[in-house]
Amino acid sequence: MAHSKLYDPGIWQAFLSVAMKGSMNKASFDLEVDVSTVSRRIDFLEASLGYKLFIRKSRQCILTTEGEAALKKIAPIMLQFTTTVQGINETPDTIQGTVRVKISCGLTSLVMGWLAEFQSLYPNVMVEVGTFTGQSQPVDNCDLAIIASQMEQIDVDAINLGRVSTFICASKTYLSEHGPICKIQDLENHRIVINSAWACPSLIYDPLYNKAYHHGSAQRFRVDSMTALKEAALEGIGVVIGLPRYLCDKEIKAGKLVRLFEPMESLSLHFFLVTPYKNLRPLRVEKCVDFLRRKWVEGMPYDNPIGRCCVL
Repeated sequence: MAHSKLYDPGIWQAFLSVAMKGSMNKASFDLEVDVSTVSRRIDFLEASLGYKLFIRKSRQCILTTEGEAALKKIAPIMLQFTTTVQGINETPDTIQGTVRVKISCGLTSLVMGWLAEFQSLYPNVMVEVGTFTGQSQPVDNCDLAIIASQMEQIDVDAINLGRVSTFICASKTYLSEHGPICKIQDLENHRIVINSAWACPSLIYDPLYNKAYHHGSAQRFRVDSMTALKEAALEGIGVVIGLPRYLCDKEIKAGKLVRLFEPMESLSLHFFLVTPYKNLRPLRVEKCVDFLRRKWVEGMPYDNPIGRCCVL
C-alpha cells in the first residue's frame, strides 16, 4: 500500500470505467487512452491491493466480490473529485475534446443547428455527428445519442425528452388529382405511405374522445426514414401517415401540405437522450447534454400525452 501511484486518480478512474463498462475496450474509448494503458493500470491496482478486481474473459470484465466492495467505496469519491476539478477549471475555452453525437433519422435538420450553436459557445470542442439507424446499439462509439421511438420507454438508461404528435398529411397536388379525403373510410381508395419501421401504421387516434380507429387502403408504399416520409408527402406519392409534427409544421402553415382529419393524429413519437456514461460524464459531454436539453424544451412543439385508447 506504500506505492505512491496508488493515490493517482487516473488509476482509479481506469478501474471505475472498466467496472461501469464491463470491458477494457469500452473503457479505453471512454477514457480516450489505448487499451494497453487501461490494462496496465488494472494490473497495477490488483498487484498493489493483493487481490483480483476482475474476472477477465475475451471481451468482458466481471467484478469479483472484492472488486464490487472496492467499487462501492471509490465511486462516490471519484465523482466528488471529478465534480470539484470541473468546477475549478470550467471556462468555455478550457473545455475541449470531441463530442460524438448520433441522431435518429429525421432529426438531423433540427439538431444540427443546435450543435453548431453549442460549438460556438465552446470553440475548442470538436462535434462529430452521425445518424442512428436502429441496426446497432444507440450509444456504440458515441458520447450521446438522440433517439426517436414509438415506445414510451426504451431498454437503456435514458433521459426522456418528451412526446411529439405525428400527423396524417397529403400534398395539395395529390388531393387535387385524387379527390378530397373527408372520412377515414376514404383512405381505402388511396395509396398510404408509411415508414417501414412504424410499429402501428393502421391506427388513427382521436385525442378528444380517447379512441383509435383502424383504416384500410388501396395500396401501401413504404419508405425507410422520416426524411423520406416527408419527401413522399411533398412529392404527392400518396397519403402519408406518421409524419412528425416538427417535420411538417412549416409545410402545413405554408400550404404545401394539408393535415387530414384534424385533430386526429397517428402514433406519437417519444424522444430520448442516451449516453454511455453513468455519473461521470466528461465535462464536454455534460455541457452538451445540458445544452441540448435546454434547446429541446425551447424548440420542440410538445403535446400532452394521449391516454389509453380503445380501438374501434
